[in-house]
Amino acid sequence: MKVTLEIPKLCHTKCLKWGQYENKQLKSVSAVEVKMYLKVMIVSFVIVLLGALIGFLAFPMIFKQLIKRSVNLKPGSETRQLWEKMPFPLSFKIYVFNVTNSVNIEAGGKPQLEEVGPFVYE
Repeated sequence: MKVTLEIPKLCHTKCLKWGQYENKQLKSVSAVEVKMYLKVMIVSFVIVLLGALIGFLAFPMIFKQLIKRSVNLKPGSETRQLWEKMPFPLSFKIYVFNVTNSVNIEAGGKPQLEEVGPFVYE
């Protein structure tokens, strides 16, 4: 038993004129549709361009202004009051180490360190 499959052809590869095909199943694109697609593409491009401008230029400037307002230390501001009366103790301890055998290190030996500090800042 021999089985054959027929694949319907929607259009032939030969074009008679732009947008017209030998097979009548495909319709040519009308000028109104082309104008509509062109308008949609232009509007999309403008929206993407405006989004890029706002995202890369306007947003960082607005963000900096908001940060400046919230970190302002003017007398009477909420940030200033929090800064003057810390709700927790703030202190730094810094330790410094001196290398005592630099000649041996240059030869490939292990460093010997001497601790200096702590330096405390409150």
